Amino acid sequence: MLTEAQHIARAAGLGSSDVSAVVGENPFKNANYVWLEKRGLVERQPPTDATWLGDQMEPIIARRYAQEMG
Repeated sequence: MLTEAQHIARAAGLGSSDVSAVVGENPFKNANYVWLEKRGLVERQPPTDATWLGDQMEPIIARRYAQEMG
């Protein structure tokens, strides 16, 4: 689960899933929805099992990446 500070930081720019939506390659949202999200005009969606798992794995993946890349 993202913290409030993380939500605020994400609203300030585009992430990879945002870009895929903007260019029409995301089956779950489109450019208009990304704009609404960034403006705070839609309610936050509760985490799914997949997003929860991704949040849990992120620190592990980041540590491994740091080990490999220095």
